[in-house]
Amino acid sequence: MCGICGIVDFKGRKISKESIKIMTNSMVHRGPDDEGYLISDNVGIGMRRLSIIDLEKGQQPISNEDDSISIVLNGEIYNHIELRKELLKKGHVFKTNSDTEVIVHLYEEYGYKSLQKINGMFAFAILDKQKKLLWIARDRLGIKPLYYALIQDKFLFSSDLNSISKNKQFSIDSESLIKFFGLAYVPTPRTIYEGIEKLPPAHYLLIKNSKITKKKYWQLPNQVYWREDINQAKEEFLSLINDSIRLRFRSDVPLGLFLSGGIDSSALVALASHLGFKDLNTLTINFIGKNGNDNLFAKIVSSKYQTSHSEVEFDLIDFKKELDDLMPYLDEPITDSAIVPTFVLSKIAHDQGIKVLLSGAGGDEIFGGYARHHYPRFGSPRWVAENFPKSIRNVISKLWTRVQPQRGIRAISPAIAYGLECSGSDVFFINQIMRDKNSINNILSNVEEQFIDLTNENNNNYTNKRMKLDLQNYLLDDVLSLTDKATMAASVEGRVPLLDHRVVEFAFSIPSEMNQLNSKAKGLFRESLKNVLPNEILNRKKEGFNAPTSHWMVDSVNSKIKEELLDSIDPILQDIIDIDLLEKLFSNKNNIKTAGHSIFGLYMLNRWLKINYRKTI
Repeated sequence: MCGICGIVDFKGRKISKESIKIMTNSMVHRGPDDEGYLISDNVGIGMRRLSIIDLEKGQQPISNEDDSISIVLNGEIYNHIELRKELLKKGHVFKTNSDTEVIVHLYEEYGYKSLQKINGMFAFAILDKQKKLLWIARDRLGIKPLYYALIQDKFLFSSDLNSISKNKQFSIDSESLIKFFGLAYVPTPRTIYEGIEKLPPAHYLLIKNSKITKKKYWQLPNQVYWREDINQAKEEFLSLINDSIRLRFRSDVPLGLFLSGGIDSSALVALASHLGFKDLNTLTINFIGKNGNDNLFAKIVSSKYQTSHSEVEFDLIDFKKELDDLMPYLDEPITDSAIVPTFVLSKIAHDQGIKVLLSGAGGDEIFGGYARHHYPRFGSPRWVAENFPKSIRNVISKLWTRVQPQRGIRAISPAIAYGLECSGSDVFFINQIMRDKNSINNILSNVEEQFIDLTNENNNNYTNKRMKLDLQNYLLDDVLSLTDKATMAASVEGRVPLLDHRVVEFAFSIPSEMNQLNSKAKGLFRESLKNVLPNEILNRKKEGFNAPTSHWMVDSVNSKIKEELLDSIDPILQDIIDIDLLEKLFSNKNNIKTAGHSIFGLYMLNRWLKINYRKTI
């Protein structure tokens, strides 16, 4: 696990080591154990390393036998042992036991098709001196980040936005801000900065002869093709998940698992134990003031499988402190409060000597775990949006908005209903405090654009289409983004076994009725784990691994939140938001509670602008 970066000068000027070090120095937290650089005329690559595999010899960059091909890698190649054996039979010679070196020889043997053989999470850059090209690739699901930008005659890439933004005074992208207000994150390929982009998942870039070529190398199945019965589906599911866990337990350093008490993280603990992994380390948080008793469910699983369990009590005061500690490492704003507990547990793991944490992220998105993946409840905004023509929806929406604005807005279209259900954004509240009252139309059109595939759909593949949208949007730019940023801020590697690409392909190959077996969300998932997990875990109500921000906003709005947004607002937000209107709305606790998520988003954005953006200008 590392942070990688590089520069290509299209004018042919030699890259200085100092310019690469400026970039690597901004992401020491991603790799506190080691650093490395390679300069070859007009190309320079660098890295910071968090040592996980081959601690002594795995320094990067790593090259082939004649040093004509070199690589820097962020991530892990889980099937590196199997790939190494295959390459050894073909005559390749290795000088380390690292997974990074495997990619160099894969590239020698298979070229760009080597990506099809890799099982892992990664962003890497290969410099081929003979062909005079740089090849940059990102993993299939986007578990590891990769940013890039063109600055005059130079191409820059990095695992961290901050290391690119140090090279030029970038402006905040106004369109990204609008998208953030509606989606609660900045969607790929955009970033918060104008002029810097995210490389989409399952894509690679070729930089050669001053030209940049982008290509997609993997995609989900276009249609359901599973033809076997339910028992065979359960066997296939368990076989794939077990193998994914087995591969992700490969490490030369201690591992642990996030354990929220939900079905996904509990399944990882249970299956790992059944696979024979002993002395498991598990970590959880008890949120003060949150309904759900996550910690009690986590204790049930920990007790059953005799894990070494750490539990942290967490209240609003802790939340504010930890958020302040996290903020300098947050290279882009994000609203999801789960980033803070993820950071806290990662720090605790680091203090305990644990350098790798497995997460249950992705289970809901690929096995239909959210209510929004299934047919809506009668009379709900999404039901109205999906069952009436536009002319009637518009009338219902206008009437509904007079009494329940947020619900009325969601009834406008299927895409808006789905998008706002994902983000939790209260766009009516946001519109009330905007200086430009037409902003809501811009926000809603951006949300609709993001989920436009739902506007004119047939319902033959209802659940899969919605899961796919989550995979490409919410999972990518919210769940995986926060997991990467929070774990790396604590110098810990986060792994996500449920997002092995083979598991994902299987999940999208089965018909919706299998995913909803027995008319339950994640029905196949639950049925497959009947003999593994206790009934109270299998049948518990879904709870997110996030802080009770709406409840906490009411308690804190007269203190730090109010001070931050009313008395210390950043000039960029001040140009957008009417402070007097915001103060007026803060006087009503009902407003605060219903809009708690969006208020927290404003707070996060303001803190990010002040702490991170102001340092770059």
